[in-house]
Amino acid sequence: AITNSAIFYQGTIFRNGRVNTWYLPNTAPKALVSNKNAFWTPNAGIGRVVEISHTSEVVSAGSQTEFTTLAQWRNWTGQDINSPYGNFVNEHEFRGTAPNQQLRVRITPQAPIGSILNNNGERLSGTKRDIENALRGEAGLGYDIGADEFSGRLYVSDLEVIDILKPASYREAVGPNSDAEYIMTTAPVDVTARVRNNGALATTRSQVRVRVYLETPMSNNTLMNPAQYNSFPIVDRVVTTNLSSGQSKDIQFNIPSWSPQPYFGMPGYNVPAQFSTMSMNVTPRYRVEVTVNADEFNPNNVFSKDVRFYVRQSQLRLLLSVRGSAVDILTGTPAANDIAARLNADSLQKSLGDLGYIVDPASGRYDYDVLDRASWAPRSVDYTIYQTMFWSHDLNPLTRSERDDIRNYLGSGMAGMKKNLAISSARIPSLHNSASIVSDLNFVQNALRCQLRAPGTPFTPNYSGRTIDGRAIARGNSELVSRTGFAGDPEPTPALVSMFSSGTTSGVVNAAYSYRRSDRSTTDSIMGTATAGLTANTVYLGVDWRHFARSSSPTVLRTGVERVVRGILDFFETNGGGLVPVQVASFDAKARGKNVDVFWSTSSETGLDRFEVERAELTTVKAGDITSDATFRVVRTVNATGASTSRKDYSITDQNLAAGTYSYRLTSVDKDGSRATTSDVNVTIDGEGSGLWISTISPNPVVDASTVTFGLAEAGRVEVLLVNTAGQEVATLVNETRSAGSHNVRFSAATIPSGAYTLVVRSNGLAVSAAVTVTK
Repeated sequence: AITNSAIFYQGTIFRNGRVNTWYLPNTAPKALVSNKNAFWTPNAGIGRVVEISHTSEVVSAGSQTEFTTLAQWRNWTGQDINSPYGNFVNEHEFRGTAPNQQLRVRITPQAPIGSILNNNGERLSGTKRDIENALRGEAGLGYDIGADEFSGRLYVSDLEVIDILKPASYREAVGPNSDAEYIMTTAPVDVTARVRNNGALATTRSQVRVRVYLETPMSNNTLMNPAQYNSFPIVDRVVTTNLSSGQSKDIQFNIPSWSPQPYFGMPGYNVPAQFSTMSMNVTPRYRVEVTVNADEFNPNNVFSKDVRFYVRQSQLRLLLSVRGSAVDILTGTPAANDIAARLNADSLQKSLGDLGYIVDPASGRYDYDVLDRASWAPRSVDYTIYQTMFWSHDLNPLTRSERDDIRNYLGSGMAGMKKNLAISSARIPSLHNSASIVSDLNFVQNALRCQLRAPGTPFTPNYSGRTIDGRAIARGNSELVSRTGFAGDPEPTPALVSMFSSGTTSGVVNAAYSYRRSDRSTTDSIMGTATAGLTANTVYLGVDWRHFARSSSPTVLRTGVERVVRGILDFFETNGGGLVPVQVASFDAKARGKNVDVFWSTSSETGLDRFEVERAELTTVKAGDITSDATFRVVRTVNATGASTSRKDYSITDQNLAAGTYSYRLTSVDKDGSRATTSDVNVTIDGEGSGLWISTISPNPVVDASTVTFGLAEAGRVEVLLVNTAGQEVATLVNETRSAGSHNVRFSAATIPSGAYTLVVRSNGLAVSAAVTVTK
């Protein structure tokens, strides 16, 4: 019997945006691309990733349960989107007599039907024949997966829902966050699914249906895993599509304004304890289910997933990322780490309240959001949906995922749309003070722009009752550092640091605060750094949030952490990262045929003059990449109501667009000329292959020669073939890697007999075709 099959790959780890590979040198080889493989792992995981640096340091040992399912592998690595899963082992047999046996696909008494191996492989230009020297990929079809090319049988009708591509996130394998895919997002939420026609015949107007179900109150309140769902869907939408044999297509359902409902305001739903401080944002679980109609093979007609959302509410795009905000430190004997975490989180949140930042659902005002990292799935954190983040920590080192999430957040900033980060933590520089990748001094130096200075703290045994003086932050003001007095809370021992710059750092770094000369015993004096960059502003302070003391004098106002936070906000404002109230409550764009409907709403309007709808064509980058301001142009200007305290809805239609991927954004312009711009929304106008299309074949019929114009939404290897009515390949016009965008290829009909032909274009697992007539 066949017992196992394993592949060992040694090379550069996947680079998909979530896996941060800062430690790789510039000379590292390109990342692995894995696709069009077949998986069957009933008793094992899909794979295991062991990260080892170029200096042989183990970055991550991985685990056997890390990628138990293909969905986990796809959502974390971004690989194998077109790789099928199913029991192909039973389709094989040993031929011959041991020990001289050969493993082959069983074709007697007849070949398998609907095999996931059949025609699902990559067409490799350098490999034309299989292990038996048989020709591979006849008639322009995909190769069979594996070494053995065989004549499999296709079902006449067989549509498959391969995966739900959006919403999607890595689902934890074990632990309290393993009950769903955890997704941080903005509302509204849409669904995109990949569907493939495995059947022998093309389909027309095939129905693809999405339904979304909310879990029952009993399931939520008893923490059932797996969850149980209501029998009636809250979203039920059907779209139709045409699919040729072997074609895959990404179906965007264009769900109108589905906003997942957070716990707050949901009668009958108890808020799980770990989400108690995030009830304004975290939702119960939802089941997203995509189906196609019954056919000859029904097991692959349904794909579903369980998801839990964290929905951004803050109109200022301001986030407090904290730890331990839900920990009870008033009963029992709490650990010092829990005390520090809770008091830091409470101090930071109170400071914003003292400054007038509030969360009031009754009035629809959400100035800031709170994310408790300890209660959220660590691989599902996405800070990039926020403009400004205040970070509160405990006494432990930053985890790798925390450091990488901060790196990714800062890296997502753009000129004109800066990211702002403020961290106040005494222990981070000393806990990350080694050049090893695991210790990650690089993070402190490049993200926080500082490094620890001996002896590590300005005064021993502690700095309680001593003073710091404002420099780049709150210049001219002084703050008192003081113990909290809470039983079991460690004394303040703030970090002593120096500023760091190198040939690879960007922005201007300055000392944020300094320890007063009369209160320190060291020559060095810097307490933190304040860095103003082109795309991000960062402030690091070496004192924990809870140790900034408020003045006891009734005549001295706004001191302590309140004034420190005010100083940080002023620094952000001065350096182009101010908190701009987002009057636009929602913004989205949906494809409809060759048109795109753009719609938005405002929660209130004060001094607004107009809205500018801008579009960029993503011809040289793929969807999700950052575009520059230069690529956008205004396609429509809409006058604003100007003064309103109630919701106002707007919409336009951008018409007659060519196939491709476009990015839309909305700029609101005030009467005084100030501008605020939303995040981008990407929309794909389908060609026949959803991301792959044939624009023209001219002339057609062809007498001597013709030019084919085709396009790709994403770069990749492209094959352009001419196939006759018998299914035989008569000419290969293109077989190479092409960039995203539109391309032309000219072919000569000099050696091609008169008759009817099919032009086939294949790329990235998709295929489109068009009829061609040769007349001589």
